[in-house]
Amino acid sequence: MIISSFIKRKRRVSISIKKSNKENRPVIKVFKSNKNLYLSLLLEGNVAFSFSTLNHKGLTTKEKVNLLAKDFSSECINRNFSKFVFDKGPYSYGGKVKLLADSCREMGLIF
Repeated sequence: MIISSFIKRKRRVSISIKKSNKENRPVIKVFKSNKNLYLSLLLEGNVAFSFSTLNHKGLTTKEKVNLLAKDFSSECINRNFSKFVFDKGPYSYGGKVKLLADSCREMGLIF
């Protein structure tokens, strides 16, 4: 059975997240499709809430990502969460993922 590099990277990242999350912090999970970004907050493996860029039509990518980070961060702060583990999944830490992480940090979240 041939395993793609995408799946290998996904497994490698998830293993390192599990090893490094000894304090049992909430996990911010990122998913990218061709057109949209999705952010989910996982508490003990269950999805607490999630946000996406589906409703932000007619904006540039940077504007969509900044609005997504703003909405997600404000919800996290309202629910009294401050420290997180950032799970980028199999995606490289650059472009949209990096912009998203930096925007969340600017809003007050700690990774």
